[in-house]
Amino acid sequence: MESTRERSIWAWGWRDKFPDEAARKGIGQLVQMMAPAVKPAARALPSDTPAVPDAAVDVPDVLAAFATQAPRDRASHARGRAFVDLVAGFDTSRRTTGSEYRHFIASNSTAITQDNTLNQTTLSAGLRWTPTGRGRSISRFAFIPRRLAPYVGGGVSAGYHRFSQTGQFVDYTDLSIFNDRFTTSGWTFGPYVHGGADVQMWKRLYLTIDGRYSWMHGSLSSDFQGFDGIDLAGFRWSTGISVVM
Repeated sequence: MESTRERSIWAWGWRDKFPDEAARKGIGQLVQMMAPAVKPAARALPSDTPAVPDAAVDVPDVLAAFATQAPRDRASHARGRAFVDLVAGFDTSRRTTGSEYRHFIASNSTAITQDNTLNQTTLSAGLRWTPTGRGRSISRFAFIPRRLAPYVGGGVSAGYHRFSQTGQFVDYTDLSIFNDRFTTSGWTFGPYVHGGADVQMWKRLYLTIDGRYSWMHGSLSSDFQGFDGIDLAGFRWSTGISVVM
């Protein structure tokens, strides 16, 4: 015997398991008993025949035998709309640059140099909005993905940094040169905004191109005195591979 059980398009689960009007009133009364200040009221459910716009394209002939454009099927299998996504990220980076004193040189006329190394590990969480969606649902079983899906978003970042300077330094009390290593580390927090696009490479495989600007400012250890913290704000590009499920 063929099953006619249907999923609910207004809530999670099966359509026949959704509470009827009497059950929903009972839930409201229970809530009011637990929280007298609350006045819950059952709202009328939307129609079982949803109002959806006409399909932008017709079902191809090769899919006509098993595809449908019925309003209920289209609503319950809608994909590609501009939903807001909750995203989380993790990245790590390391960079070393050289530096030297501008106004001092060693006794043998060589530069007084240092190596500056910054290690960063960042955790982020935020929201991402794809205004054009990832594609169009033309029937219950047919979905046409977009080849290019731009997005924008923002959120907060928590970053751990470790900065070190290793090399030669000038003692300003007697202008002598000494070798040493200074380090600082700690956690910083701040907002970020980003934007980019997912470019379809093959079926559900996308190339992601992302640009992000973060605002973060960290404090320095006692090794660095007389400085107003460390500025960790900046812009960075990244690329990656995404699989759309």
